[in-house]
Amino acid sequence: MIGWICLSVFLLQLFLAIILKTAVFFKRDTSLVDQSRPNTISIVIPFHAEEKRIMALINSLNNSETNDNFELLFVNDHSTDQTVALITTELKYPFKILKNPYTKGKKYAIKWGIENASHESILTWDADIYFTPDYLSTLKNLQLHDMDILPVQMETYSLIGKLGCIEFTYLESLGQGAAALGKPIIANGANLLFNKTLFLKMDQQRNDYGIPSGDDLFLLAAFQNNKAIIQHHTNPQLAVTTSAPSNFKALIQQRKRWISKIRSLISASSLLGLFVLISVQITFVIALIYSFINPLFLVLIGIKILAEIIVTTQFLKRDWRHLLILMIHQVWYPFYCIALVIPVQKEQRWE
Repeated sequence: MIGWICLSVFLLQLFLAIILKTAVFFKRDTSLVDQSRPNTISIVIPFHAEEKRIMALINSLNNSETNDNFELLFVNDHSTDQTVALITTELKYPFKILKNPYTKGKKYAIKWGIENASHESILTWDADIYFTPDYLSTLKNLQLHDMDILPVQMETYSLIGKLGCIEFTYLESLGQGAAALGKPIIANGANLLFNKTLFLKMDQQRNDYGIPSGDDLFLLAAFQNNKAIIQHHTNPQLAVTTSAPSNFKALIQQRKRWISKIRSLISASSLLGLFVLISVQITFVIALIYSFINPLFLVLIGIKILAEIIVTTQFLKRDWRHLLILMIHQVWYPFYCIALVIPVQKEQRWE
């Protein structure tokens, strides 16, 4: 009986992984067209005390193949460190720095940047991202929609960070698959492109400014509620990269911050994903224990690993050694999930 339960849960996981990846495969990212009419885009970068993290972004901009057609707006949300000085002295790309006159908070900083943007297309970035030199030249020729969800990837050199990267890749794959099926559920404000007029219209309807963080997910929900046309992109040339937390405490605190913003946006899709996640982890622990009694349970665990290889292909392709990280992740993740429900202070970072 235990064996059949384990088999059923792992086959469900495998089935969902195949469905999501197949949906993405058949819905190719074909929006890179019409190079004769390049886009004009205002890039809004809200920041608060980012002096230790912003140099990667500055270097990416300095190394970009183009700065044509882009307006760069940094929005200072009451910083007291040297972030402004770094931007002013190190950035060679044309830019403006605005001061957020609203109440302190990332959502208000983004709003101020958009209200002062010159172009109809708005791209939001986080201040700690970086990208390849051809990113902007690729973006300039992108066919635009009401909202374009652009890819974000996470990278680090630490073992804990790479374990966090695997989970982040799960979320990205889930978002890509759900969007390919016509049900976008995840957007990342670190690399999010949308229409200014629609934003300002829907901003009057939003009531989430009192909720810390979640600027991207609440914005996605607002666009969906207004029947906007939303496109999710998978082209790696459109990806930005952010650094993963390098130690266990920082990882747990960051994930708790993420969870806190998701609570306000519970949907049937997110509940299904949570149910599958919990079921798989409980079943894995049971299968691992029973494998010492009956080696056939190792075959069932193999089905689970196959499903996760399918989902994390993007991360595994970067380095074949990531496959070893994925194996470590099998044992690590149940304990990590337990740590997430233990009351600890969430990440003390600007929201």
